[in-house]
Amino acid sequence: MRPSSQRCADLWNAEGNRANQKLIATHFTEAAVRSWQIKTGDHGCGVSVVAADGRWLQWGNTVTPLERDLEWGLPVDGANWGVDTPEPLPRLNANIGPSGEARLR
Repeated sequence: MRPSSQRCADLWNAEGNRANQKLIATHFTEAAVRSWQIKTGDHGCGVSVVAADGRWLQWGNTVTPLERDLEWGLPVDGANWGVDTPEPLPRLNANIGPSGEARLR
């Protein structure tokens, strides 16, 4: 079953993801937290953060390894969202807390 955005936020906030949380904690204030499904039936979560100057980072992984507390891995990144990305800015639906945790609004 496709996870909810809240489930994806919970997986982002897991103890095993502290390094990525720390990476965004002081530079980003909002995030887009979302779920997705691919044709093979795999379900996944994505987290995108965009700074005021346009700099961005984006993570994605399927749910199964995330539920085993495995890392989200390295992000895809860029200098200016909308210029070096093929997609429009996602709906920012979460605030980033002081420790890098995502809190849906």
